[in-house]
Amino acid sequence: MGRIKRFIPSAEYEETGGNVLTQQEAEAMQEKEFVIQAESFVSYDSERRIGTRDDREPVSEESMIKEYRDDRNSVYIWRPAAPDTLLRESRPDERLREAVGEAYYNKINGVFTNFYLGWQQFYTLDGGEEMIMHSMLTGQDYILEKNSGGE
Repeated sequence: MGRIKRFIPSAEYEETGGNVLTQQEAEAMQEKEFVIQAESFVSYDSERRIGTRDDREPVSEESMIKEYRDDRNSVYIWRPAAPDTLLRESRPDERLREAVGEAYYNKINGVFTNFYLGWQQFYTLDGGEEMIMHSMLTGQDYILEKNSGGE
């Protein structure tokens, strides 16, 4: 189990942030508890971008933060952070390096995603007490910290 410790806006956030995640929503994300383990997956993200696509109806909820829960299909794929083992979309890149900084970037040792629920990527770090969560829905990054008593 863990929680969001810090929101890390992308370089483009100043220009497009309100369209994909407001500052208020980013702050609300920091209150959320995540469960990331073999039997259960609970996560949160903003669906604001989904609602802006031409082929989708706008999200009508007052809060754009949605809970994603899966207690049946929690199948994870973890791969070491090497260019030949990661899908192109999940490789750590310069955008991620600039967003999280050298100290976090240099600790990345792998990435895992839920096989069925592929809207977030979790970069594992040396030391194991923190992770980087990259939202593929909003393009933003977060630092997660582990709580005691969970994985």
